[in-house]
Amino acid sequence: MLRNLLTLSILSAAALTAQTETDLYTIAQSGIGSNGFGTSWRGQDVELTEDAWLTKIVFQAGSAAANIDEIRLMTSGAMPVTLRATTTINSIGNNEVEGVLAEPYLLRVGTRYTIWFHQTGSPRGTYGCDLTRIDPSWGAYHTNNDPTQGRNLNDPSVYWGYQYGTNCRLVGYDNLEITGTPVLGSTVTFTLETSTPQDLCLLQFGAALTDVQIPGLVGPLRLDPATIVPPGFVGTSDMSAMFVRTLTIPNDRALVGVVVYSQGAYDPTFTTTATFSPMDELRIR
Repeated sequence: MLRNLLTLSILSAAALTAQTETDLYTIAQSGIGSNGFGTSWRGQDVELTEDAWLTKIVFQAGSAAANIDEIRLMTSGAMPVTLRATTTINSIGNNEVEGVLAEPYLLRVGTRYTIWFHQTGSPRGTYGCDLTRIDPSWGAYHTNNDPTQGRNLNDPSVYWGYQYGTNCRLVGYDNLEITGTPVLGSTVTFTLETSTPQDLCLLQFGAALTDVQIPGLVGPLRLDPATIVPPGFVGTSDMSAMFVRTLTIPNDRALVGVVVYSQGAYDPTFTTTATFSPMDELRIR
């Protein structure tokens, strides 16, 4: 059935309905040093251990909090590309500000992203910084280019070792969860949280991953269609907007060490569009 989703005649794209939000990633820093440049753009690099939908970015920026006027999610590296940007900034207390994304973004497991904030009145293009490692080396660069433009090839960069950044949190949701101990003969449970009760649901499994955005469908396809394996589950979410299914792992020692990837899709009808869940993986032990 997942293959059939790829050939749907798409009439319109549906917006994501917010699921149960939680903190996806937290950076709590101490002993932050100054880079001495009066930086107008400040950045952090982040990397998640699971796929998840990002809906908000929170900075605890101290005295700078009141001046933050833009927050961005960008690719990590010397030529950053903007993936999401927002000027919808809410003050939430304790010198924290929250940037609310107009459209959620699926953060892919193992992919490094940079998050930035900009301060009111600071000229864009004065200085920027990118914390490229959240580890003891604290490697980073600064550049005279606005990160919305990326670095020119002729722009000299300076590598510096100051600790720099700020406390931040990524807020969003991962609405596909696997619970249970994945050992031979055991039962594991798959829980897919949908947008509304009684959504039609599809849960499939594959042996390899892809990352394809299909026009009209919300979110990327993460399962490689050529490797989809049985069983699959089809049904409707309950009145709590939950689609719950269990799977017993066969008592076959050949399965030890096998990794199976799972992804769900849901929609009230599946006739116009569908929303993909994040991908999750099952490692059989």
